[in-house]
Amino acid sequence: MLRAQLPGERPLTVLQNVDALYWRAAGEHQEHVEAVCVERDVVCVFNSTPLEKYENYRLCLARWNREEDEAPDAGPTIYNLIDGLLRFLDIDRYSSHNGNQPKFLVDLLPEIYCGTSEAHLRRLLSGTDGEAVLLKIEERGSAYLPDVNAFYVREFQMMYVAEEVARFLHHACRGLPRANTHSEKKENSGRFYCLSVEYALGYFGTRVLYPARPQKDESLAPAKLDLNQETLRIDGIKSEAMAQQVGYGLGNSLYDAYLEGRVTRGDLRRLFLAQLGEPGKAREICLELMNGVRRAKKKARAAAG
Repeated sequence: MLRAQLPGERPLTVLQNVDALYWRAAGEHQEHVEAVCVERDVVCVFNSTPLEKYENYRLCLARWNREEDEAPDAGPTIYNLIDGLLRFLDIDRYSSHNGNQPKFLVDLLPEIYCGTSEAHLRRLLSGTDGEAVLLKIEERGSAYLPDVNAFYVREFQMMYVAEEVARFLHHACRGLPRANTHSEKKENSGRFYCLSVEYALGYFGTRVLYPARPQKDESLAPAKLDLNQETLRIDGIKSEAMAQQVGYGLGNSLYDAYLEGRVTRGDLRRLFLAQLGEPGKAREICLELMNGVRRAKKKARAAAG
């Protein structure tokens, strides 16, 4: 009809946020695909992920049914994200054995606190590295608190919540805090490598659940992970920032390796299940991930040359 009325013009049909097209575009090796060409005169633009879109629908419906002074409930979304990552990793939440599956993960689902007071948050943080967590919440709006197995959500930002969901799943696969050894908490180098693995899996999980997250340059991961003791003795916040930088670089490379078929879902599940409390285990995983990146780079250079 439009073509008949405007015979001299070229109509352009613009679609928005079509789920099937979004997930196909999410596998492209680009930082963020904002639009795709469907046909010669049809394009689809993406300004929201499917998860964000349906979460907004849910919040809208919930808003109509709650009192004006009630805070939005992020619990259903967080549990949906957990379920999504479980399905991706082929993890059975009801498994009764602890070999290649976490044991009774269904009993380890976290509490969700939304819009609670600052005093309540400080009570949750008692006995933990509260300063670092408060800084994270200030910057990102939410945090997973493994010592109490709870999410604290002040402001819901999908990208960061997805990362915290991956962190939760990693802790749950390890048995939550009771599986962490005392030596892991005391030894600076062990803590650094544990944090690096945790950030790597958190970043990887975000790319799975929220592919729109901007990529991290894998060069952020240092060429070698044999950090000297002076580096590892720096204060907690600086040490965590360095571990985040290393972990994000490794996590980005891990995601690329999965897209290229060099890493299977079984491999990923084993990483989530790895018991980092075992002496040297976290460092071993960091080196394994780093060596995998190096081998991939050598193959890419050989293919290009």
